[in-house]
Amino acid sequence: MSLTQVSSNKCAGGCNIEGEDESWDFGTGAGFYVDATEDPWKKNYRMYSYITEECPWGQKAFSGYLGSDRDTWQAYDATVLAASYSGPPLDVLIDQGRDDQFLSANQLLPDNLIAVCSEKKIPVVFRLQPGYDHSYFFIYSFMSDHIKHHAKFLNA
Repeated sequence: MSLTQVSSNKCAGGCNIEGEDESWDFGTGAGFYVDATEDPWKKNYRMYSYITEECPWGQKAFSGYLGSDRDTWQAYDATVLAASYSGPPLDVLIDQGRDDQFLSANQLLPDNLIAVCSEKKIPVVFRLQPGYDHSYFFIYSFMSDHIKHHAKFLNA
């Protein structure tokens, strides 16, 4: 079996939008796969479309990119999506940094996702990784595990 991983830049970036570079968790400093619906972001911050068309969290980012109507956020909320899922069987692998500041601030809420998956009979392996935060180093550290996990199902 052959497997190719395509990784896009984490954000549009470099669009010369006022405030784009001011915060590490919004604009060029953050990676969210959403299509922004609010000015001035909506012209260039279209990462969801990039991934879904080019390659068939936080409240700050969602409100900045998608607007203040929380109902529009649900299309990107893993817990909401799992609750309404009725497709083929899934097998979910989640890695979470134990030292993630967003976890301790109750912004990530993995227990909610795990509970919904349990109700829906969606198998979940949740690994709370000691010594890791919310950094790209964390993502890099466990990326190969996730590629192997998904590869198991490609030829199943």
